[in-house]
Amino acid sequence: MPKERKSKRKRAKTGTGKGNVLNKALGPAAQQFGQEIAPLGKEVGALTVRVGNLLIRASEPFVYGLQKSAGWVEQAVTQRLSNVPEDKIVPPEARIAVPALRALTYSLGVEFIRDMFADLLAADMNADTKGHVHPAFVELIKEMTPAEAQVLAVVRHENKEVEFTVRVGMPHEFETLATRYSFAIEGLSIPECERSLSNLQRLGLVDARDEFPISQKHNQLEIALVEEFEPAKKQLVARSSASEWEIAIFVRRRGLYLTPLGKSFVQVCMTG
Repeated sequence: MPKERKSKRKRAKTGTGKGNVLNKALGPAAQQFGQEIAPLGKEVGALTVRVGNLLIRASEPFVYGLQKSAGWVEQAVTQRLSNVPEDKIVPPEARIAVPALRALTYSLGVEFIRDMFADLLAADMNADTKGHVHPAFVELIKEMTPAEAQVLAVVRHENKEVEFTVRVGMPHEFETLATRYSFAIEGLSIPECERSLSNLQRLGLVDARDEFPISQKHNQLEIALVEEFEPAKKQLVARSSASEWEIAIFVRRRGLYLTPLGKSFVQVCMTG
């Protein structure tokens, strides 16, 4: 027995075992590979730390903003749920609450936008309205300006608002002079209303159609527009070969309506 053990130890020392043969064969390459990747490992480690620090630093405003907005959103949502039975108040969906709270931290000082986020969160926490909430509503609010929110609040009164396009010329040849609306919002210019409606249509919330509501108010607005742009008509007559009877002022009406998505959106996010 002692001789046999001695023989095994001898084979291990002399490298006659399979493991040692493999180690000897791969040893130099493995050592060289280890030497090559050692600096890379350090660089990757340093890069990981740097990336982590940058990500943490980038999230600091969000964390601070979340802390700052927590009190406001808690009170705002509680107020909106004050008349909801306690057994109807349910946890919000993460797909709604997380992005909404994140976006709210950057919109806390914007009244119209923050109110829509509060309405959205409250609707998602009410069992009776939760089914009407859609994850896309968060992105729709994020892509909306306060001006657009105000215009949307006006258009939500269906079958009432009209877009007027004033043209001068002949039916087959004319110039577009201006765009006007059946509504006015304090602090918003006509171009701002026009841009707002353009984005609301892009978002799929509002549709402008050739069908329109008829009312005495709209008829009076059209008459006023024709009178306002009468000087432009005279200028066109003066610089053209057409007679005054051939050139006229045309006012095109288009009704402003909520789309099905728009109806659902205002039902959830504009409860005020």
